This record gives sequence, structure tokens and C-alpha cells, in this order.
Amino acid sequence: MKINHTEIEIEQLTKVLHNQNVIDGANAYFEGGRVYGIQGDSGSGKSVFFSMLCGLVRPTAGSIRINQKLLGTDIMQPDSIGVMIGRPAFLAEYTGFQNLQLLAAVRQEISNTNIRKMMDLVKLGSKERRRYGAYTSQMRQRLGIAAAFMEQPEILLLDGATSELDPGGVDMLMDLIRRARERDALILLSDRNEGFLRELSDEIYYLLEGKLSAGA
Repeated sequence: MKINHTEIEIEQLTKVLHNQNVIDGANAYFEGGRVYGIQGDSGSGKSVFFSMLCGLVRPTAGSIRINQKLLGTDIMQPDSIGVMIGRPAFLAEYTGFQNLQLLAAVRQEISNTNIRKMMDLVKLGSKERRRYGAYTSQMRQRLGIAAAFMEQPEILLLDGATSELDPGGVDMLMDLIRRARERDALILLSDRNEGFLRELSDEIYYLLEGKLSAGA
């Protein structure tokens, strides 16, 4: 069957850490053009869940299928994905632009012009010559957002992306997410800012004691 949009299907997804089911038999279906909020307390397993979806962490049991391809068997990671899990980390001795250049060189899909446009969108300034090591925490967060969005991926996983942003930065991020949804990207968000999740999400899932359940 031909896939007309991006989709992720998880079945009985389980991750055991230190003899505890951090994720316990999760089932869900996500599709492109929608934003999904994942809500849960600190330590509830949201970052582990996101890390499994992008192939960084292998499940203990269960399956993740992305466009009907089994993650970890048919593919080792999604073909087109932008990820921000936790605090971003880049090379301290390079500028923000140089760091994004290094990332873009892996796939060779975007030009320096596209990188500069992305830096302008996140309000860092494409001509900023400050090295990453001298960035403020908010600037670092904005660079991490730029890295996740710059290649216009089909899947976006954003875990705690508002944590270091001021209100203007949150508005900027919301605009980027809405633009991504308009181009049919599949977007999963997790954030302590409940208002942010409620404002953007088409559907909310709750993660409690390892169990994932759909909400409003």
C-alpha cells in the first residue's frame, strides 16, 4: 500500500531500565499534518519515549513502524527527522552558523543560504560571529531549534523545547511548529509548559507510570 503521508505506529512498546518499566506496553498511531502533545511529570519517561522513536534507544519489547518500516530492522532511524531532546549541545569553539553547517553536511540537503534563513527565523542573526561557547542559555536553545527545523523534516520530536525561551522565543517556536504542520509534518511535543502543549496539540497523550493513554 502506498504511503501518502508520514505515519508512526507503535505496538506494545516497552522499555525496562533498572528493573522498572519506564515505558510499559504503549500503543499509538501518529500521522502527518498533526501535532501530538505528550504530557507527564518529570521522570515519567517522556525523553526515553522520544529517544526510542528516533532510534537512539532500542526498545526492550514491542515495535515502532515508520511508514510501515520496522525501526531497528528495516531502518535504523527515520529518513527525515528533526530532534531536540533535552538541552542542545554543540561545539563550543565554532559559531552557531558553523555548527549548523557541520550538521547540514551529513545529509547535504540544504545550502548555506537556507541555514542563514533558519538562523534569522530563530532570531540568532545569520551574521552572528559569537562562538557557541559564549552563547547564553536562550541562544543555545534557539540554535537547537534551528538544527531541528532547518532541513524541513517529515518528523519533528521536540522534548522541552521552551525550557530556556522567553515569551518572544515561545511565540517564535509556535510559529515554526504551525508552519511545519501546514506542510504536513508529523510533530510530537513534550513540555512543562502545559499552555504551550494545549495551544498547539491536536491530541494529547498522557504518560503515567509507564502507561501511555490518549486524552483530550
